[in-house]
Amino acid sequence: MEKQIRVCLILIVISLLFSCTKNTLEINENSNIKTITSPGMYFSPDTLIASLGDTITFSMTPTHNAIEVSEETYTNNDTQSNNGFSINYGETKNIILDQAKVYYYVCQPHIQFNMKGIIIVLE
Repeated sequence: MEKQIRVCLILIVISLLFSCTKNTLEINENSNIKTITSPGMYFSPDTLIASLGDTITFSMTPTHNAIEVSEETYTNNDTQSNNGFSINYGETKNIILDQAKVYYYVCQPHIQFNMKGIIIVLE
């Protein structure tokens, strides 16, 4: 069962890579601290693979935020929060994601430029 979940997650990653703005993927198994920035009208990386317990540091510039959304909201390029994590404009904030799943997030004022990303948390 665990192997099937990993295969499904890999397939999700591959399919999402082709829909991401900059197609950046970060896999760094040597560190439990991952960083997501907003250097332009995109997140870097826009696809991140992490493990349970990893610290994710969001470092936003003054014109960008990062709001967790549902998969449907992400797919539809909408901005409705699912009441998950929220990083304010210009904020640097650490979060630790406590469930092995795919987290979707967007920059609310720049979703029309496809400014969105995913974090895939593995066990």
